Amino acid sequence: MENNTTDALEFGVNILLFLAAATYIVYSFLDLPKIYDVLKGPETVYMQESEVPATEDLWSGVQVIAKIYRIGDDEVPITVDGVTFKDESDLKNKQSNIDVKKHYYEEIKYDDDGNISEIVFKPAS
Repeated sequence: MENNTTDALEFGVNILLFLAAATYIVYSFLDLPKIYDVLKGPETVYMQESEVPATEDLWSGVQVIAKIYRIGDDEVPITVDGVTFKDESDLKNKQSNIDVKKHYYEEIKYDDDGNISEIVFKPAS
C-alpha cells in the first residue's frame, strides 16, 4: 500500500511540474514577442526622422584667426569683416583688424564648378 501512495504522490508532482512547464512555454510564446517589439533594433534608427539644427554656428575671433592660419591648406581667400586674407603675409599685416572678442557667421561662396571660391566671416552683432 505504501508503494501506491508514493507512486500517486510522484505522479501528482510530475503532473504539476508538467503543467508549470507548459504554462511557462505558452506564456513565453504569447508575451515575449510584445517585449521584443518595444526594444529598439538597428532598423528603427533609420526609420526615425533626424532634424538639422536651424541655427548657424558662431565662430569666435580666435577661431577665425586659426582658420586664416590654415589658409595655405585651403588656398581659398578668406574675408573677415570686409578685409581679405589671401596668404600668410596678409595675416601678419592685417591680423589686428580682427576683433578676438567678436563672434562671426561663416558664409561659403562657390564658383560655377561647385568649388569653394571664398570664405566670408561677417560679424554676428
